[in-house]
Amino acid sequence: MLNIEKALWESMGLFYFMTMSKQTEKRNKLERWLDKHNHTMEMLRTLIAVLVLILQIYILINIIK
Repeated sequence: MLNIEKALWESMGLFYFMTMSKQTEKRNKLERWLDKHNHTMEMLRTLIAVLVLILQIYILINIIK
């Protein structure tokens, strides 16, 4: 790729997209699966933290009684 073409691609943001797409091809199946389900895992992590907090409050209330 010529330097002028590369500069045009970089200015349009396409060069970054091309390099990122090449990196995703190198990922193994587990990394791609984890990347695909990232938001679901974040939601589960948050829900589990909230449930643990509720359980801790419940246990503290029963200890105090």
